[in-house]
Amino acid sequence: MSQNCSTHAEHVTRDYMYAMMLNAMNSLQFFRMNTAVKVVSFAPRSCRFFIQVLLLCALLASSLVVSAQEERWFQIEISIFANETFNSDVERWDIDPQTLQLPANARPLIEISEVLALSEWGNPHLNNPDITESAVSSLSSETVEVREPQLLGPTPYLRDNNFKLPDPARDAFIALPPSEHGFTDTNRALDRSPSYRLLFHSSWRQPVRQPSRSVPIIIDGGRLIDEKNELQGSVRFRFNPNADRVVVDANIWLTEFSFNEERIFQMIQSRDMRSNEFHYLDHPALGIVVLVKPYTRPPMPAAEPAQDLLQDSLDIPQ
Repeated sequence: MSQNCSTHAEHVTRDYMYAMMLNAMNSLQFFRMNTAVKVVSFAPRSCRFFIQVLLLCALLASSLVVSAQEERWFQIEISIFANETFNSDVERWDIDPQTLQLPANARPLIEISEVLALSEWGNPHLNNPDITESAVSSLSSETVEVREPQLLGPTPYLRDNNFKLPDPARDAFIALPPSEHGFTDTNRALDRSPSYRLLFHSSWRQPVRQPSRSVPIIIDGGRLIDEKNELQGSVRFRFNPNADRVVVDANIWLTEFSFNEERIFQMIQSRDMRSNEFHYLDHPALGIVVLVKPYTRPPMPAAEPAQDLLQDSLDIPQ
């Protein structure tokens, strides 16, 4: 009788622990390492191996979920405009100069027109497979001596040539052409209104990641006065896993130049956003309209056989 009770109690204990572990698997936060150690240490010896296996599987599943979330891609479009009815003589704020700085990892968008400029074809920096991850400005900052090319156009295919053209369909942070824009009517309305003035507009694609791995985008727009844009700052898009939202962090400032005096009006805001919905960030001097849409990167094209590539390089017309 006592043996049957003991066996029954052990089965009940196992069932209880199994149910508890299943519930915990639905909440990934449960599987922090210190919690896992405590669960195993307090479990009956006969159940510990079973629980350890479940914990290991759950931890692996958790890491896969986080990795998948970190690599979710979105197409982003943003317009920034000035409020021309804003009275800068009435509304003024104290601004901390330390906040008027770009993050250390901020980067500009890549303009395809600049990358494909004929003057850049001979630049050795373009023969870099990571071209889409470097600032375009750095490509033209150096003076490089280039020999006179024998052929017009791109260099013919060579097996040891690492040259890579930007791929807007697969590469991040490339400014998309007007055919991919969706704010045409919005921007036209802003331009026609005497109350607003469009300062910046662009659209691009990028992976939206966790805050620690997110990349801020440099914003420069508006009028150019004394080699300085009146609109400066950065915007960052990160993923909020708790609410399953994309978050935009904006730190932009508008400089007003008048009578040798500079007045700066800063906008620092964060907003959780649902995808496929227009979002408006308001400020007395500035406004932001932004839209994020999920984007699926196309697969890499299948590589052509080496023999076909060699034949293509030999078929160049003389």
